[in-house]
Amino acid sequence: MAIEYYYRDGGDTENTIYVAGTTTTQAVLRGTEFGADDPPVRLIGEKTPSRLADQHRGVVYDPREYGYGLILLGTSKANLQALKATWSTYHDRELGEGFVKRVTASGNTRCLDCFLRQTDWAEPEGYSQELTAHYLARNPFWRDESLTTNESSLTVPNHGFETFTGTEDDGTSDDFDDWTEVTDDGNGDKVEATATKWGGSYAVKLTRGTGTPPRIDSAAAISVTAGDTLRLVFRARGDGTYAGAYHILDDTNSETIESAATGVTGTSYTEVSHNFTVPAGCSGIKLRFWANATNTSVVYYDSITLTNTAVPNVDCIVYNGSFESGTLTDDNGVSDDFDNWTEVNDDGNGDKTESTATVHGGSHALKLTRGTGTRAYVHSAAIIAVAGETVKLSVWTRGDGTYDGAYAIWDLSNSAWIKGITATAITAASYTEFTYSFAVPSNCSSIQYMFYANNTNTAVAYFDDVTLTRTTVVISLTNSGDIPAWIHATITGVVNTPVLTLGSDSQTINKTTSNADDELRSDAKPNGTTRRSVRYFENGAGDGVGVATTSGSKFLKLATGANSLKVSATSGTPTVKIQYYNYYRGLF
Repeated sequence: MAIEYYYRDGGDTENTIYVAGTTTTQAVLRGTEFGADDPPVRLIGEKTPSRLADQHRGVVYDPREYGYGLILLGTSKANLQALKATWSTYHDRELGEGFVKRVTASGNTRCLDCFLRQTDWAEPEGYSQELTAHYLARNPFWRDESLTTNESSLTVPNHGFETFTGTEDDGTSDDFDDWTEVTDDGNGDKVEATATKWGGSYAVKLTRGTGTPPRIDSAAAISVTAGDTLRLVFRARGDGTYAGAYHILDDTNSETIESAATGVTGTSYTEVSHNFTVPAGCSGIKLRFWANATNTSVVYYDSITLTNTAVPNVDCIVYNGSFESGTLTDDNGVSDDFDNWTEVNDDGNGDKTESTATVHGGSHALKLTRGTGTRAYVHSAAIIAVAGETVKLSVWTRGDGTYDGAYAIWDLSNSAWIKGITATAITAASYTEFTYSFAVPSNCSSIQYMFYANNTNTAVAYFDDVTLTRTTVVISLTNSGDIPAWIHATITGVVNTPVLTLGSDSQTINKTTSNADDELRSDAKPNGTTRRSVRYFENGAGDGVGVATTSGSKFLKLATGANSLKVSATSGTPTVKIQYYNYYRGLF
């Protein structure tokens, strides 16, 4: 038996059925729980509505029935009737499928997607009445409460406002660990802990008095990387009339990244989120949460998270790939020093690595001249790589009308060639794009690439605008459940025909998107629970339209344990988010 039971209805309202030691109006009866163990799971064909038809609509799981006994503890006949009415509102079928949440004394939480099938009522005894609740689950497996998402989290210290000095809800400002309270003064402006929370035990409550609107700031900067795309997510609520506001601050450059009202005035917690790009030169950010500016207004905040959403098919970082910076003098016959590159064999025998105004783009390019010594070349700084991914090297190059240049790719981790010194075969005296795709070897986490002059004396080759693009991304996913997990994939941005591959199964989505906020969503729900689909949302809005997949495509499931999901595309630079529940056959 668990110590906590809840039912979250199809409208996402969580209703408390019973919490041991605190709930006084109803209690789950010990020993009455049924259908919680490992069921004899089988797949069955769902028949058409016609009794005479021999066709089936799909393969579904044999449903699980689960339930328990409950006693309603009224104080009067009218109060008992009110408790029975409340029980019915907890399970409003008009809201669709919800889920039972069950928490044990050890903190083990399991959820079952289901709806209330029926309630069997016993005869009342005085002002109390027992019932037996029967739930029906189309997907017979228990799951974790929260989705697992393949986004790296950034640490927001004391993100749930759980640790502080003071007493919650006593009308006095408190001191939260890892946060700085501002303007919690003697004019009724307060920053205090409250038990009116979204998660955990506490939240922060900001009350506007007659002085300066109070706020709470993260005390220390949160480490970030310039250029990363981050998502701030938090829960906010108002007092029924007024909403709070938040700021995202660039602590390095003393600039404001975002300043906005939450828009949440209601008295129930609502998720607020905002995606932003970390500015150039920024290595730390701070978060700030404000009260409303109206006297006597009250706002609440809880459960603040930052995630890095850059999981995907984006350009690898190639520092100074256009050869624009360094100690450079164009076309003076003397070797130059390019930032983030190392020049090799630029000796006194006419072998040179120099800057030139003969460019494909920008103001400078690399010119390699072969003398009579050892041929000159440059190699890049180390570039982070992920084993198993496919990467495409692109460089604009030209020859001198007779001879071409050459390139090579080196595995720094394993001290081995990925691609040995190879001619580009571009000899013409005009720039042409050269590309080469390769798989990052096992155990490789760092690569380096080189550009060479031709090995013929006096030959000249030019290189400009170097990029590396991850065309197949490997995403590591771990299924902590004891049965396979169905994944939901969201692909955002410009992309042409993305492909998801997991083991021997794959799904090819026949769609090309053109906007940075376009979304493709592949939803692989358990068999028979809801229609599986791939849908396109232009600009991430609306109800979406169905998208076809190629023959042989499958909705993907994660095996238990560690998995490597590959994402590829014909072209494009989308971001990819994978979400899934960990599922379990039984409660434990």
